[in-house]
Amino acid sequence: PTNACYLETISIDELMYIKHVFYDRPPFNFTACSDITIEDLTFESTAGIIFGVYPRSHNFTFRRIHATVKKGTKALCAIPFDGIHIKGMTGKLIVEDCDFAFVGDDILNIHNKSANVLSVEENAVSIKEVSPDWAREGDIVYIYDINSVVKKGQFKVVDCTTEKITFTDLEGEIGEGDCLANSAFYASVEIRRCRVNGSRARGFLLRTENILV
Repeated sequence: PTNACYLETISIDELMYIKHVFYDRPPFNFTACSDITIEDLTFESTAGIIFGVYPRSHNFTFRRIHATVKKGTKALCAIPFDGIHIKGMTGKLIVEDCDFAFVGDDILNIHNKSANVLSVEENAVSIKEVSPDWAREGDIVYIYDINSVVKKGQFKVVDCTTEKITFTDLEGEIGEGDCLANSAFYASVEIRRCRVNGSRARGFLLRTENILV
């Protein structure tokens, strides 16, 4: 396995960093929160990600957030996972004057949550089970080919349950196996005067639309 650690590759006195599976329930967890501003916080250690923002939250601003290992510590990372993890946010994200160092995963990760088409009926699709807040009436859902991830159409939601979406105004085509993404969760992003240093993974993973860095 690509993540395996083989004994012959380890030397005496070598430092190792073992990440325990503790991704959910971060120190700051936001679900269905709107118009939130978070400023002037410093983190030297957390067990998981720092901030989690989940559906259907709207409009977030982060200013002067700092994360780094405590001076003199032997810890290799201050944060084992993402600094800011956003999944299913609407509106606008602003991140300004933030400083992240020695984070175990992405500094900022903003993305959508897809749904897979199991079968197609007239003006409706059966989908692999999603959360009840995945879509609402009036949302525009994009249709992607599962293999090429090329956008092939869109529709407007009439009703959404955990396993079925009824729709109208279909543009393009939809078929079994296609991937669906709710465009409401493509929040716009503005990032200014931020610094990333000494971290294991990506600085900014931005899987959304309308981005200014």
